Amino acid sequence: MNFGEAVDNIVSRVKRPDKRDEIGDAINRAIGLFATATFYQDLVEFTATLTPADQYVHQLAINASPFVRFRKIKYLRPTGYRNYLAFRDPSRVWQGGHEAQDVWYRSGNYLYFKLTRLSSTIEIGYYQYHAVLNLDGETDWMLDEMWPAVQAYAMAEIFDDIGNADEAAKYSRKWPILLNAYKEDIGDGVSQG
Repeated sequence: MNFGEAVDNIVSRVKRPDKRDEIGDAINRAIGLFATATFYQDLVEFTATLTPADQYVHQLAINASPFVRFRKIKYLRPTGYRNYLAFRDPSRVWQGGHEAQDVWYRSGNYLYFKLTRLSSTIEIGYYQYHAVLNLDGETDWMLDEMWPAVQAYAMAEIFDDIGNADEAAKYSRKWPILLNAYKEDIGDGVSQG
């Protein structure tokens, strides 16, 4: 389903075509709120080249390509490593006078990682934010796979906005139940950092 179809669906249910803009905003808020959970559909995975390859400490800018709408890291694993790098708070990189190894941390717009072995590439998995939908033809996977929860959230907001407290309460009870079901069914579970 695209954004225009989603808005039309809710307009037809609440019978308020004058609330199209508010309905679109409510749909975007639902998607933004629901995306705070981790779903496989929001996971981006790629392999980045580390330059220079003869160093043990590297940094990657997360506000540049290939990171698009970066939200948070799921994993970092240098090619050839069996295990993922451990997340470390920047203030805990040094422990007892020793620098932690095979760890990563975030500082500003950069990811830093310290390796015990040289590696020329690193496998990265990160979650991305959803784009804000504005045009009728734009799509988001949640409009297809989680439509009942998105619809219930938006309808709760719109009914509350127009003063229909009973319908607003009904949908306000419904969307969290649906969201939890989707988290169980298609959620990614616990992620690193």
